[in-house]
Amino acid sequence: MDDTLRINTMDDVLAVVKVIGRKGAPDETFIAGFDDERCLQVVLPVDLGGNNLAEWIAAIGELTLPGEGLLVVSRRPVGDGPVDRPEDEETWNHMVAACPSDGPVVLDWFVVAGRYAFSLAEFAQAPTGWDRWGIDFDLGKAPVPRRRRSSRGCH
Repeated sequence: MDDTLRINTMDDVLAVVKVIGRKGAPDETFIAGFDDERCLQVVLPVDLGGNNLAEWIAAIGELTLPGEGLLVVSRRPVGDGPVDRPEDEETWNHMVAACPSDGPVVLDWFVVAGRYAFSLAEFAQAPTGWDRWGIDFDLGKAPVPRRRRSSRGCH
């Protein structure tokens, strides 16, 4: 994995979603973890057998630090988008609620179906975490840094 991958814009996010979305088989889900400097640290395949995504987010949330981010990416069969699984909206709301308030930021949940990627959070009641990270979801602008970033890059 590239140890210099940092997300600063939605273009960066979509590049990560594209790479993760190509892995695995349809109906597989991955959780990408980013440190507080927005550097990709880990991509975990999630086995949903018996567990739901909210339980996974809660468990991972206990192991991470405030300011870190979690991005969920699910691969679906071609033609199977968010409108085909209305229960996804409720799942997203449960994921956001399950993460400790002093834990990481649940950034978004993307579903990749063929060539298309959809933000499930866009359709749900609970907001995405991009604004808490200073990334403008709609415009993909580079954020104004909240604090001085180290010049040494990701490690």
